[in-house]
Amino acid sequence: MPKPSLRTRLLSYQIDSTLPLVGAAIRRSAAQGLIRAARGGDGEATRILAESLAQFPDGEIGQSIRDGLARLTHPSSRDALWAVWQKTRHPELERLAIQIGEPASENSDFETRLLSALKLGQVQFASRIGPSRLPLLLAACRDGDPAIDAAAREAAGKLSNARTIKALCYAWVSERSALLTDLMIAGKYTTSEPPAVKMLTRLLQTQRIYKLILKAWFRWWRHYRIRCRKLQREPVMRSGICRTSQ
Repeated sequence: MPKPSLRTRLLSYQIDSTLPLVGAAIRRSAAQGLIRAARGGDGEATRILAESLAQFPDGEIGQSIRDGLARLTHPSSRDALWAVWQKTRHPELERLAIQIGEPASENSDFETRLLSALKLGQVQFASRIGPSRLPLLLAACRDGDPAIDAAAREAAGKLSNARTIKALCYAWVSERSALLTDLMIAGKYTTSEPPAVKMLTRLLQTQRIYKLILKAWFRWWRHYRIRCRKLQREPVMRSGICRTSQ
């Protein structure tokens, strides 16, 4: 993020003014100045506003900041809003970011970009990540935010980069965690090398197929036994009716 201007730094002090009598007027004026700067693409001004809203969401100034942030269109300002949301996870900032509906841009920190895309349910971006970014996606699968968790798991089951798939296979062989096993099965991932990893990943997928076959077989067997019991009872019922009629 570029170095903030002298005016932005001055407004950042004024928005926290506690001077008697004139403090409220100074804060209102500072908020309006920062909002104008944020709309013009000043990411630092956006950061100051977002942090102020997270700390003091109520009151006239909070509402003014809320209205100003809701109309952000410049990518730099949206990036700053998403960055503060990522740090604070404040519900008010989350609501504003979702309302704007655009994820962080390619100029932002990659983790912010990834989490913002997942928060908006845009899994295609996450599914195309390279192997060096895989740890961030796996961390997002355990984020704690249900929307991010679900989107991250969906993306991890639709990986399109062969090197990332290979990295996931290596991670699964190394850790064998329940999460990685679920992702491997969801994506039906295997790798062709080295031989040991190839054998283990293909064995996992073979076991998955066998489990599906066994599940289908047990379902058929249960239905077959129920049908047999019904057929066994029918002759008894008929014979009872015949004896009664005689």
